[in-house]
Amino acid sequence: MGVTVLSAAFYKDVSLFASVKGSCGRVDVPLVTYGAGQRFPGFYEGKIVSLLDALRKVDSEYVIFCDARDSVVLRDEEDMISAYKSVCRSTGGKIVFGADRKCFPYPELSGVFEKLGKGRYATECRWKGKDVRRVFLNAGVFMAPTAYLRTCLTRLIVLHDREMDNVASRNDDQGWWCMAVKRGLVKVAIDYKCELVAMTTYNPDDWYKLSAGKCVFTPTHTEPCVLHFAGRKDTYRRMPGFLERMSLNG
Repeated sequence: MGVTVLSAAFYKDVSLFASVKGSCGRVDVPLVTYGAGQRFPGFYEGKIVSLLDALRKVDSEYVIFCDARDSVVLRDEEDMISAYKSVCRSTGGKIVFGADRKCFPYPELSGVFEKLGKGRYATECRWKGKDVRRVFLNAGVFMAPTAYLRTCLTRLIVLHDREMDNVASRNDDQGWWCMAVKRGLVKVAIDYKCELVAMTTYNPDDWYKLSAGKCVFTPTHTEPCVLHFAGRKDTYRRMPGFLERMSLNG
């Protein structure tokens, strides 16, 4: 069995992905990075084409992809596999993505994900009077069997080559994942309960109960295996504070 964490790390400064590296070491989960020292080729090339190439270095049964700069791994391989299987059982999917509040970059596809999640929403969360349900796909963290991820990425590349002149966001990796869901090319599962991954974006700090090396996502009472600080604001402003509160900033 086993899980490998795979991260795109197109940075000259290796300290920029120290958090994912250190957190993987703490829970003894193998980490494979790719792209270090190279110029970032763009989201499609970097997180789909290069990811498929990087999978050649992986021989574990499962892979969890994490954005290198803004992700922190909190739980071990056994917990990751358990969370993955739980999400798949409840959704019927095979590749698990973090749940987002927004349908980016194609808001017109929101109905696809609303239909997918009907009856499966973890909670009707409200913050400052606004509905902040997490029902849409976020490609910053996802997990799948290694063989199935290879299949999915190959399908995305074929889709890209066939449709690249007909889409608005041809260079956006998340856009191609959303298109693949619409076309029925991938058996997607959205982690509505934040069992595998919890995003911090759009959510208040008090939704996260933090202690030494641990996080409980209070709206769903789950302990996510990965925290994802998507976006510059959360990466630069919130991530350091969260790491300090979890005693992971050393």
